[in-house]
Amino acid sequence: MGLTEEQTEELKALSHKNKSEIEDKELTRLTKNALKRKFDYPEWGLFFEVKGKNGKMADAIAYNLYPSRNWRTIGMEVKVSRSDWKKEKQTASKNDWFVGQVDEFYVVAGRKGIVKESELPEGWGLYEMKGGGKLYQVKDSDLTEHQDREMDEEFYMRGVKKAVEQAHSEKVSKKRAERKAFRKGKKAGKEEGDVSRKQKKLIKKGKKFKKLDDRVNASLYRVDDDTIEKFNKAVKLVDKLDSGSYGGLTSRLSSLKSNHEKLAEQIAEVEDLLQGIDSEFELKSEEGLMKFQQS
Repeated sequence: MGLTEEQTEELKALSHKNKSEIEDKELTRLTKNALKRKFDYPEWGLFFEVKGKNGKMADAIAYNLYPSRNWRTIGMEVKVSRSDWKKEKQTASKNDWFVGQVDEFYVVAGRKGIVKESELPEGWGLYEMKGGGKLYQVKDSDLTEHQDREMDEEFYMRGVKKAVEQAHSEKVSKKRAERKAFRKGKKAGKEEGDVSRKQKKLIKKGKKFKKLDDRVNASLYRVDDDTIEKFNKAVKLVDKLDSGSYGGLTSRLSSLKSNHEKLAEQIAEVEDLLQGIDSEFELKSEEGLMKFQQS
């Protein structure tokens, strides 16, 4: 059984945390993880919340798996607060059935001071969790006076049932983890495939650009000296136009055009005036000729 990597990390983290800052829920997890580390496989089979024939529940039962230890069984109650322990003392009889079935029975205190030795019921022992998340045995359990009882096969079958349920749960968890890993791997593979396709497109575009570049270079290499000279002149002309070197010439051309238009208008006016004079002169000449003939 033992601890998972996640539980080990949590145990380390909570062990270094100030005890006054640890909440009851955190201390409960810390205490249970400490139990898992102490009653570890292959020597022990540890199960939490084991239901008894009387309908009550023990917080934990540890089954020793070595024949040389006479299949020793240990019952436990986990307490993480003084108030919780005081309440437990008032109903300690609920554990009588378990006390009659196990070889030892302990209160497992999450910190020192939760349980006083003088408060323990007869035959009960005490574990306390101290620095580093380790359990220390403060008082041995001695249930000699309580061992005069008939062993209940159902009690042990409940332990077997718990073991089967836990194995099944671990199997299901493993399958879920495998499916999750498969989905994650599939997604990563798809993303890698997408990247590969993008890379192929980029390579294809790169090849097209290379061909175009080669064609441009080839065209440049075929340009003769005369063409290059014309090209240079064209560039210089454009530069001059951009810099305004021909700005004055453009202005003069515009001015000449304007003056030409005004001159044309003046010439037209003079022509009209001359035509008027000619007409008047012809009229006067005709009048003089007629007077001469009449005389």
